[in-house]
Amino acid sequence: MRYRNLITAVLVLGTLIALGIVATCRAEGLANTTTVYAGLNGVWFDGVEAPGPDLEAAGLGSMSLSPHLSLVASAEWGLTNTYLRSTVGARVTATDVDDPNFSVGLGIQYHSASVATLKPSEWCPDVAVGVRPWPARWPSVLLTGLGWYGLESGRAGCSAGVRYQFHI
Repeated sequence: MRYRNLITAVLVLGTLIALGIVATCRAEGLANTTTVYAGLNGVWFDGVEAPGPDLEAAGLGSMSLSPHLSLVASAEWGLTNTYLRSTVGARVTATDVDDPNFSVGLGIQYHSASVATLKPSEWCPDVAVGVRPWPARWPSVLLTGLGWYGLESGRAGCSAGVRYQFHI
C-alpha cells in the first residue's frame, strides 16, 4: 500500500477533471454528445504472470464526434488484486447508431496500469458490445463486453460488466 496516497491523489484529481469536463459540456451545450458511466466489471487478463480473474470498479466516459465516431476513456480499480488501470482512445460504432439499446464498436485504446504484471503500457485494438436489456424499466442500466489485444505484447484481455449511465 505504499502507493495509496499517490493513487488517492490521482483519483481525486481525475474526479475533479471529470467534473470540470461535465460542467464545460453543459455550459457549451455538449451534454448531448457526452456520456458518463459507473459500473462493475469482471475482467480476465492473458499471461502467466497476470493476476487471475478480478472484479473492478469502473468509471467510463465517451464523447461523440459524429454519429459513428467517439472518443472513449475509462479508469478501473481492481477490487481483488489492487491496481489502477486506465484507457483512452477512439471507437467506431459498427451497428445502427439510431438504436440506443444495442451497439457494437471497433476501436483502439492506449492501456496503462499501476502494476507491472498488467503492463507494458500499449495500444490495443478492441471490440465492444453494449446492450440495454430493460430499456423501458431501467433505461440507465447497460450490460457490456469488451475484448482487446496488445499490439506490442501480444497479450489479450476481456471484461464483462454492468454500467449505470448518468444523465448530465
